[in-house]
Amino acid sequence: GHDHGRRLSGDNECAVDATKDNDGDGIVDLAAEGECCVSVYGSKFDNEYGCGTTLAEVQAGGCCPEDFIARYSLQLDPALEGDQTGWDCVSFVDKDGCTEKNTQLGIPGFYQWSADVMGPGYCPHTVAALDTLRNIQGCGTCAAEDLHDGHCGVFWLETGRWKDWTVLGMEEIGCQKDTCCASSSSACCKLNVSLVAGLACGALVFILCCVALCCFAC
Repeated sequence: GHDHGRRLSGDNECAVDATKDNDGDGIVDLAAEGECCVSVYGSKFDNEYGCGTTLAEVQAGGCCPEDFIARYSLQLDPALEGDQTGWDCVSFVDKDGCTEKNTQLGIPGFYQWSADVMGPGYCPHTVAALDTLRNIQGCGTCAAEDLHDGHCGVFWLETGRWKDWTVLGMEEIGCQKDTCCASSSSACCKLNVSLVAGLACGALVFILCCVALCCFAC
């Protein structure tokens, strides 16, 4: 059976949806994506504290508690993509659960909540979540009701409101490329005055030429 001594933050069910138990502790993950309880994050395989030089040695050496997951470190820096020189030891309980783990251990502050030490959203639960997090770097944040897609017409120019945006509160869906964030769609485009004026002048010249030709024919 499950270790009910590790049941934290109101999780009253033993049955686990495997897709929501990324840390493998037998308890449904309560941490929001991007948040976690940290024992170790980004440590190198340099045998510090006798933890070994491989992930298998870290796991076998007991350097990561059994209700945490030892994994290759998931780092935001794209230069570290696929890098397996570091490791994390994390748990996906919620913040209250992380505090409770410290209480059970008897050492306040030994485990830390990721948002408090790394900033919100910087502890991806999976490689796929890391890819999404990297994707939204540099994107602006826009409320869903203010986000407009499509294109400006031939007689219109894009205003400065077009860029890559992520939807506020829905950052997990990634960056929405080349969209407009404005209170109304009318603020996304402005009339291309130069083009319209040029066409108007061209039309006027054409009409005058036609009139002149008609007069000449007469």
